[in-house]
Amino acid sequence: MKLAVALLLLELLALANIKIGYCNGSAYIGCIQSEREALLRFKQDLKDPANRLALWSDGNCCTWAGVVCNDSTGHVLELRLGNPFLHDDEPFWLEDYKDETSKLIGKINPSLLDLKHLVYLELSNNNFEKAQLPVFLGSMGSLRHIDLSRAEFTGMIPYQLGNLSNLQYLDLSSQIPLSFLYLENFSWLSGLSLLKHLDLTGVDLSPIPDGLQNLTSLEHLDLRSNNFISSIPTWLHKFTRLEYLSLRGNRLEGQISSVVGNLSSTIKSLNLDYSEVQGKIPTSIARLCNLRSISIIDVKLSQDISQIIDIFSGCVSDVIEIVDLRDNKLSSQLINELGQFKSLQGLLLGDNMISGHIPSSLGKLSSLQAVSLSNNKLNGTLSEIHFANLTSLLAFYVSGNSLTLKVSPDWVPPFKKIKSLDLGSCNSGPQFPSWINSLEHLLFLDMPNSGILGTIPSRFFKSIPRRLKHFNLSHNHIYGEISSLSEATQLESVDLNSNSLSGPIPFIPFNIRLRDLSNNALAGSLFHFLCSERNEAKHSMEFLILTNNSLSGELPDCWMNLQHLSVLKLGNNAFTGALPASMGSLTSLHSLQLDHNNLSGPIPASLQNCAKLVVFDIAWIGEKLLIMILRLRTNKFHGHIPAELCRLTSLHILDLSHNNFSGTIPRCINNLTAMMNQSNSMETDIEYYTFSNHFSIRFIENALVVMKGRELEYNTMLKLVRCMDLSGNNLSGDIPEEMTNLLALQSLNLSHNFLTGKIPENVGAMRSLESIDFSGNLLSGGIPQSISSLTFLSHLNLSDNNLTGKIPLGTQLQGFNASCFAGNNLCGAPLPKNCTDQNIR
Repeated sequence: MKLAVALLLLELLALANIKIGYCNGSAYIGCIQSEREALLRFKQDLKDPANRLALWSDGNCCTWAGVVCNDSTGHVLELRLGNPFLHDDEPFWLEDYKDETSKLIGKINPSLLDLKHLVYLELSNNNFEKAQLPVFLGSMGSLRHIDLSRAEFTGMIPYQLGNLSNLQYLDLSSQIPLSFLYLENFSWLSGLSLLKHLDLTGVDLSPIPDGLQNLTSLEHLDLRSNNFISSIPTWLHKFTRLEYLSLRGNRLEGQISSVVGNLSSTIKSLNLDYSEVQGKIPTSIARLCNLRSISIIDVKLSQDISQIIDIFSGCVSDVIEIVDLRDNKLSSQLINELGQFKSLQGLLLGDNMISGHIPSSLGKLSSLQAVSLSNNKLNGTLSEIHFANLTSLLAFYVSGNSLTLKVSPDWVPPFKKIKSLDLGSCNSGPQFPSWINSLEHLLFLDMPNSGILGTIPSRFFKSIPRRLKHFNLSHNHIYGEISSLSEATQLESVDLNSNSLSGPIPFIPFNIRLRDLSNNALAGSLFHFLCSERNEAKHSMEFLILTNNSLSGELPDCWMNLQHLSVLKLGNNAFTGALPASMGSLTSLHSLQLDHNNLSGPIPASLQNCAKLVVFDIAWIGEKLLIMILRLRTNKFHGHIPAELCRLTSLHILDLSHNNFSGTIPRCINNLTAMMNQSNSMETDIEYYTFSNHFSIRFIENALVVMKGRELEYNTMLKLVRCMDLSGNNLSGDIPEEMTNLLALQSLNLSHNFLTGKIPENVGAMRSLESIDFSGNLLSGGIPQSISSLTFLSHLNLSDNNLTGKIPLGTQLQGFNASCFAGNNLCGAPLPKNCTDQNIR
């Protein structure tokens, strides 16, 4: 970004009085021996997995990587060892390659004190293993530039840094949300009167230190996520040179106008994301004629977008480069005056309530690199004119609207270097868009629910953009067989779920991490897909989702090459036979879905190696698994429910329905503590992540749960569900009284077994119950009076048992249909049979 370049130039100008050279072997004095030895001692305390310091051994240290010396004296002036492969400050649409293995690891040796002339120290994006910031840095009085950002330091920032009176640049920013740096004594900041750049991102300040107001030379002030709750500082007007201000991620009390009103006209970048400021973007912002970037995300900004465009239409329109107002409550329509912002690089307005058409003047913005208009209320047509001059475009997101893309069949997009394209829910069909093949730099393609009808041309898979990492064509009307993806050597994620694809699963390269082919009509065996000789290499696959197809045969015994597999969903197919022993090799598996198949036989003991697995076994299930969801619905598993099941204290959902389990319900069932107390709810969704150098995949677990007689799908609300379904088996014996201790249980289904005895008297203690189904058993005795205490109960079925006596009085019970009590010897409302003394006995 131009702003970053400008700041770098200012920094270089500050060092202009020093004659320095990036030593490249020219015949100068060479480094000082004592300083060379100091650097070698510094290296000894570091691990260097990427061999970045491999040449730090013999010879002139001024030629070593990251070392800059004075040509005349040989003194080391600069140490530039920031991780070159991690650039966290880039805009998201420019992020590309990140390599964690290139970090230096260890501690900072005090030998740096021997570098008496060092003015520049950069160790950013390395790993100093939660060490404290070295106090001795405060004794290195020649330092003008310190960058220790995102280098995994912890503890209190030493006040001795206040001794560095020459310091102009200080970056101690930490990784959010993993920061453990904090600041207690703020007074030392006043000693840094020459400071121009201060970044304390992620440092715990609470509250914002008033000592900052004395740093009137500041040009860059970054106070993101500092954990302070404060009114907007009134002393911002003192920073007459300020160009960059970020208060992102703090709890600010006050109006946006209070911030803007105190800013100097020198300001170039303003960030108030997630800051809880209130109000609207004021008209006074029009006086900030140097403003290049404004970012105000998720502060519930309620304003017409047309009004904001008008406010920026003065001198700001000539220089503004980034407008990021995502996740607010902006409304009204984009107006054609949008085309006047000739320098605009990022227009980010996703997740608002903007309506109407996208103006064709968007196509005039030749500097535009990123457009985010997803999840608004936009409608109308996107045509070639909307993209006419967007030659710099790198990212384009318009999913979640009601748009139609209408371009000629031979259209060649002008955005040749685009990396990310999201046209979800944008009608781009019915033909498959052939213009995609011209986008050679495309990394991410999302076109779900885009009205594509027909087959995917074989030429797409043969000439698939060579850098493509992810494509999503789910929820379309694509039919036919899937061509081989053998040419897609860079592909990491494929999502073709909810189409009408048929035929066998083709060869898919082992490097693909996510394969979602669910909800299609795929048929045949998994053998050739999983056991091909081409797949003998270790797979990178982490998610394999094949639910709701017509796949059949036995599960192949070649899972040993899938050791990274985290989610395996094979439900709703026609698989037969037993689970193969090689599934025990899936040591990374978190989620296994096998419901609605014809699986039978014993479950292999090798599965006990899968310590993270959501699975079931007769003998070892409770030994070391942290299972939250156990669902083996509609198979042919048999045997007793083991007492070891009771060790699954994290269990939220237990569904063993429609199998052939026999024996009694274990009396230790009350050990399922997650079903006893709602406070044991999962704090977050059940979700899994995978990360690559280019993107991350977030997979939120979902589950079909039968509650209240209906099969419901839960995903984001899954963490709140407590359900037990043992219906449709051959269970016998009584309902354990201990079960009534499961006070958080919302649904209990024990129907269609051979249970005998009475309904537990204390069933009314299960106050969270919304659904009870005990139908189709051999239960006897009366309905406990306590059941009338279940005020949330909205589904009840006690039919077809041997229950006798009067139905207890209660608002819920008399409101149920009579069929819920049929097939017993009961009397009283809602049954038509009145109770007599003889009935009640």
